[in-house]
Amino acid sequence: MTGRIARAGFHFSDLLLINRVLRYLVEHRTALIEGRPLPPAPLFQVEATASTDSTPEWDILEDTSATSPTIVLEEVKSGSITKDDRLALWRRIRRTVVDLDQREIKIIIPRLTTNNSNPPEHPERWKKIPSLSQTASTNNLPQQVRSDINLAEEALFWLTHIPTKADTSTAGSSTAEATLPEARAREVLSRFDYCEAYGEATLSENTDKLVDILSLDIAPTAIRDALVGEVFRRAQSDDISAHSFKPNELWATVGILQRLSEVPADAAACWQRLVQLGNSSNVQQEVSATSAIPYQEWRTIQPQVATILHSPNTPRRALIGHGGLGKSVLLDRLARESRRTERNMVLQFHGSSLRAEGLARSLGPALELGQFLLANQERNLEIFIDAFEDAADSPEQLKRLLAEIVSSTNSRTTRVTLTSRTNTWMALAGPKTEVAGWTPVELSEWDTDLVRLLVEQVGRRELPTNVLQLLRTPLLLDLFIRTFSGEERIPSTLHTSYSVLSEFWSRRVLPSDHPHAGRRREALLQCAKEETVGRRHHTGFNETLVELTGEGVFLYRGGTFHFRHALIRDFALAQWVIHSDGSARSAVSKIAQIQDHIIRWGTTRAVFEALISDIDTTEHHRDRRQHHLALADFVRHLETTPHSIAQDLAEALGEIKPPEQFPGESLTSLFLKPNPASAFVYRILDTAVVSNNPSWLSWIVELPDKTAWFNQASWTEPSILRQISLLVDIAWKTTPHNARPGIRPLTQAAAIRIREWSNSS
Repeated sequence: MTGRIARAGFHFSDLLLINRVLRYLVEHRTALIEGRPLPPAPLFQVEATASTDSTPEWDILEDTSATSPTIVLEEVKSGSITKDDRLALWRRIRRTVVDLDQREIKIIIPRLTTNNSNPPEHPERWKKIPSLSQTASTNNLPQQVRSDINLAEEALFWLTHIPTKADTSTAGSSTAEATLPEARAREVLSRFDYCEAYGEATLSENTDKLVDILSLDIAPTAIRDALVGEVFRRAQSDDISAHSFKPNELWATVGILQRLSEVPADAAACWQRLVQLGNSSNVQQEVSATSAIPYQEWRTIQPQVATILHSPNTPRRALIGHGGLGKSVLLDRLARESRRTERNMVLQFHGSSLRAEGLARSLGPALELGQFLLANQERNLEIFIDAFEDAADSPEQLKRLLAEIVSSTNSRTTRVTLTSRTNTWMALAGPKTEVAGWTPVELSEWDTDLVRLLVEQVGRRELPTNVLQLLRTPLLLDLFIRTFSGEERIPSTLHTSYSVLSEFWSRRVLPSDHPHAGRRREALLQCAKEETVGRRHHTGFNETLVELTGEGVFLYRGGTFHFRHALIRDFALAQWVIHSDGSARSAVSKIAQIQDHIIRWGTTRAVFEALISDIDTTEHHRDRRQHHLALADFVRHLETTPHSIAQDLAEALGEIKPPEQFPGESLTSLFLKPNPASAFVYRILDTAVVSNNPSWLSWIVELPDKTAWFNQASWTEPSILRQISLLVDIAWKTTPHNARPGIRPLTQAAAIRIREWSNSS
């Protein structure tokens, strides 16, 4: 029989050959991805359907003699093994070993692989050949094989003799054939390998699994069909050389395999670096600053978050919330929990690492390579990215990065969790308020009763309601407890995050009467300068930084110090900006020197909050009027700096309540030119919309409600009308039903202005 029908008898051996080729392809890709030396490429042989003297005799021959003196001679059988089959096998071994000995191949492994779902009779006899062949007679040729020793004797006789027709009538022979010395024959048979590891169904399933691992975006059936077709073509070929091939020769003729054999070098390098970052994070997990409050089980204090995170239908989750809510703490806790499962490979890193090391551009392809590796190991891939907003330089780049992660993590065994500021995430989500492929998980402030309980535990029984509400942000609660003992008076002006940070700074970090205040100030100044050029890990001043770590300013990990939280870092940089020579020009110039856009944004916000702060002036030797003048001067100097700094300030304003120092038009009057003022107001309102912050309506209603005024004001633009309309909608949506009557005058006044200003020419 010829053609594909004739290959039907070779189905099991062909399937085994395909399995070996795929396994090598997996090992080859794995080595490229991990940056290891490539495994030696075996030489495969495929037996022809109708053998001739010149075609390969072995079903599969794996030749790695180029790198190690080893060759595996493999005969594959499914079903019974007849006497003719046995004698043909011994003759093949003898003839091949004689030939290979001329090439000084020392290690030759004869292997008989059988189909365990259709096994031969007496498989135990084959398993005993390595041991029995060392003592069996070489001169006895059994007429029938009825025992273990008979099979070993038959094998030895055929390897050391040229049987005559008197010995057997079923096996042709040539007197020109050489025999093996007895010692060599026993040595070869000592390595005889009887393999019954595969059944046809199991082998087929294993092959399908390898195909799935390799498939990427290629249909698995296409890979398998291509291999089956190529093996068939080679087996049927009249070209003798086609029956022997190395993997790269197979890939050269099968385009699909060629693609699968290639690994982009930049993606592999990116994956290797991600693994290094992840391993570094593993080592550093246990080193952190002591907290002023005991750890609170996140499933208890954030039950709605727990419900979402425990859902199997959230492969990509974004933990969002304003600064200080504990996003990073929760992410770290999730990563620790994931590491407890051995099947999980955990990669945990900061968003800034992707940008600083140029990994963002190769992240998608790198994650695809990682999924391939983990699928082969039958493990899960868990990725944790902190401060995702710091992973790229622009919203457009962040959007592309999110889309890449979605497209490259489509495996059921891969999960990605990241943290992001709410404002950043909502801006990325856009009008649809969603990012395709991602599930936002919004953290809430802590329950008031929990805050009250934790404060009572440090000896403070009563707190003003506004302070209690402020301390629902856990970072501020931690700083408050560090700062105020049970007996200390709480300033009446303690009602913003900046005011808490300022009190913490003046009372715990740099109190004027502290013996190390000067050294601490010098260390903080040096760390602030390092942050401006992107150095987030600090050394030097070690003794002082250890002190400040104890105060809750820094964390110590991996031999370096870094600021414990972005809000603390931004406050420190704001102090460096403000307390230089006191001029607005110098302050703006210093902000412009900050290379990292996230740190620049945070510092701008902290400087602004410092300048509008109404903290107890006698305590800090400040004057509110000076603040006002300094702020006006500060904003005017923004017109002479890169546009981004003014936009940073506008975003900072949009997240908070309108400053009381600048009612109505007095805010826009700070600008000397209309265009910067117009862009400034639009960015404020746009950020307020994204932040669900309708408090800016109170600033809007202080503006005149006349069409003529809108036409004459140099900075007004029709585009702000849509933002005001959105703020009105947000005001209604974010206000409880029973409290809506209280906001009606505000929203009605805003609606009047929308109507009147819409009539402008």
